[in-house]
Amino acid sequence: MAALRKFFSALLCLTIAQLIAAGADLNVPENILFESGIEYANPDNQHLQLNIARPKKSDHLLPCVLCIHGGGFRAGNRDAYNPLLINLAGQGYVAASTSYRLAPKYQFPAAIFDVKAAVRWLKANASVYHIDPDRIGVTGDSAGGHLAQFLGVTADVKQFEGDEGNYAQSSRVACVVNRYGPSDFTKSYGKSVDAAEVLPLWLGGNLDTAREKHVLSSPLNWVNPAAAPTLILHGTDDKYVAYEQGVWMRDRLKSCGVHVEMLTLEGAGHGFKGADAERADAAMFAFFDRELKNSAAGGPTKLTVRRDIPYTQSGDARQKLDIYAPEGATNFPVVFWIHGGGWQTGDRASVQLKPKAFVEKGFVFVSTGYRLLPNVEMVDIFRDVAKSVHWVHDHITQYGGDPNRILVMGHSAGAQLAALISIDDRYLKAEGLSLGIIKGCVPVDGDTYDIPAIIETAETRRRVHGLPQAKWGHREKFGNDPAKHTDYSSVNHVTKDQGIPPFLILHVADHPDTGAQAEHLEAVLKSAGLQAKRFAARQTDHSKLNESLGLPDDPPTKAVFEFVADALK
Repeated sequence: MAALRKFFSALLCLTIAQLIAAGADLNVPENILFESGIEYANPDNQHLQLNIARPKKSDHLLPCVLCIHGGGFRAGNRDAYNPLLINLAGQGYVAASTSYRLAPKYQFPAAIFDVKAAVRWLKANASVYHIDPDRIGVTGDSAGGHLAQFLGVTADVKQFEGDEGNYAQSSRVACVVNRYGPSDFTKSYGKSVDAAEVLPLWLGGNLDTAREKHVLSSPLNWVNPAAAPTLILHGTDDKYVAYEQGVWMRDRLKSCGVHVEMLTLEGAGHGFKGADAERADAAMFAFFDRELKNSAAGGPTKLTVRRDIPYTQSGDARQKLDIYAPEGATNFPVVFWIHGGGWQTGDRASVQLKPKAFVEKGFVFVSTGYRLLPNVEMVDIFRDVAKSVHWVHDHITQYGGDPNRILVMGHSAGAQLAALISIDDRYLKAEGLSLGIIKGCVPVDGDTYDIPAIIETAETRRRVHGLPQAKWGHREKFGNDPAKHTDYSSVNHVTKDQGIPPFLILHVADHPDTGAQAEHLEAVLKSAGLQAKRFAARQTDHSKLNESLGLPDDPPTKAVFEFVADALK
């Protein structure tokens, strides 16, 4: 036993770089089972294999770490990670390293298919290897870091699952440690000493001839609130994968509310050495311990995403929605989110922290798209939103939602749409629905609940300052017809007995236009005997108010959750 403890003490002091270099001199302790060459898939007769190390005895399911080797997508070998597998097994993990098909014979997305198949295989065989299938983390270096990160952001993207078996299993991983893996291949050229050599071999061309594959293969472009918690390890003097690649990934994950940490190693290059390697390894082990070993089985609420669901038969890319739901949800209330963008821009994917925050509170979150000006008329946008609500009402039970407990929310232009669809019942009636399915409405910093008022305010402001009128202002957006301006104003349709739900109206405290519009809407609702609250958010602005919704200590967020709790009683 003394000798065994001495072995593990020495092993824990080795860096990952030293472990990989020592791969040929593997020494397996007696209390660890090590198996190599376990076939997990056989695409194109390639006999892809895993190496697995695990404790010989365990009275409970163990967390698992899958290791993915680097090598520029064209070289490398899973055996290089054998010493790390032994190290992890000695610390109470099941650890596996995987092979995958290499370029140039096999190009993107073959390697993606392979590593996803490896995750599915581990879950399908979890009982054999005493693995807790809900606690599988992944790590990799360089190209392997990219593949690990890609796993972390594409759990529910069917186009990357491949056809290598165990389809009943999810390729979702619980966490990621990305060791200097690239995040955006479109910005690798000129920043990497070998990008011009390596990337065309894997992507079938350079940025000019294969741009779409560069975009599709970049993890940065697939980040969403359901992404796995991530630790990024990167040196500032990396000549192969620029340090900024890690920074971009960190910032994108953070913007979506995903837990992300980054260890910056000043002056370190590609492949850490000495004290840098020791710091990186310590951070990795601590991260895995926290996210896998010391977490409850299954961890926090798991968020599943279903994207690009059409709500009409038109095939229009804008007439689609995304659904974020807790795994195993049944009859959960639904948040229906409408993006802003002045009715001309914006996208349903711009949801920041909101899906994660609401899912963790027990909601299904839906983000809808709609066609935009000037391609359609304003009234067509209203109808799109109503059709989207109709689809949600008819189908949300399939995703764990309650069709009769929908909360409508939207920011900016989306606030106008949210208020109108929740007050003027003509649009839902045209879809065979009533306002009764809407249990609350939260418009966020809108300035068009009273359209004639905002037009007069804006035009008067410009006129008294001697400025030319806007070429594409509210007057033009809403049809340049005073009758339409009146008709499209939610304040003009408030009546007592048509089932208008309770309102929480959020606005920036020191914004004169959105503040005045919020006060006006609140007053009109209350004068009709309806429930309405107004929350003036301080020390923020129009964009930040929206982007911060979901932060734990954000006052508007607290107000929203208090409001919806009351609305759903």
